[in-house]
Amino acid sequence: MTRPLVPGITAILLVMGAGLATSTPEATPTLAERRPHEVASAHGTRVDAYYWLRDDTRSRPDVLGHLRAENAYYEAMSAPYRGLVAKLEKELVGRLKQDDTSVPYKYKDSLYYTRFETGKEYPVYARRGVGASAEQVLVDANREAEGKAFYQVGARAVSARHEPEQPLPVAHRSVLRPSVDQPEVVVPA
Repeated sequence: MTRPLVPGITAILLVMGAGLATSTPEATPTLAERRPHEVASAHGTRVDAYYWLRDDTRSRPDVLGHLRAENAYYEAMSAPYRGLVAKLEKELVGRLKQDDTSVPYKYKDSLYYTRFETGKEYPVYARRGVGASAEQVLVDANREAEGKAFYQVGARAVSARHEPEQPLPVAHRSVLRPSVDQPEVVVPA
């Protein structure tokens, strides 16, 4: 199950409904300034007029100011649809199975699966031995996400040693931590 679809579907419905409004607030759309910049590559040189918007550290005042202006414009233009968006979001979430579990796959002597818990937003990655009922949680993304505005497990892999009693390292990173933008190895307790 892919839960990040709900905000995406909501955004699509919001954009589609934009033409249905009878009255929208007066707001000025933001236009990014064109600042030509040459980008050289093995395939030649090209001019990118919006290269200045690239800010990997998310710290440049001119880029942040432009993004704040875009967000303000979005808020003003989407204000008439907030009630509809909330209603659609509630309906979409209401149709999701809250305690869903993936089909387990077997690797050596264990079954690996992903499950969601009722009322929680993120998955729990777990395994159990074939024929065993005891579960070993590898990564509880809900616990890892505590205190973060957004969290996503970027990649995960079963170690080649597959030691049955040891938690497996799972590579992941928190998107909102640009100063620590390298994957970390997390061994759940």
